[in-house]
Amino acid sequence: MFASASWSSLRIAGVRLGLFLHPEHVAGKVGLHFVVSDLAAAGADVERAGGRIVGSSIEVAPGVVIAEVMDAEGNSFTLRDA
Repeated sequence: MFASASWSSLRIAGVRLGLFLHPEHVAGKVGLHFVVSDLAAAGADVERAGGRIVGSSIEVAPGVVIAEVMDAEGNSFTLRDA
């Protein structure tokens, strides 16, 4: 993982994801969706990193369970149970 005052990157499933913090950024929904093998564990990881779970997990289609979470900077994204 690489981090600086403006840039951060992380590796997810072999892919490096780079994020840039613009000084005028307003936190909100970023449109990222991550499929995880354990939804509860992933939510706990978000909380340990300073984020929070926005709402209870819900089944949006047969067999498709998601949870919306928010990072420590107020950006929300979706976790989907694999």
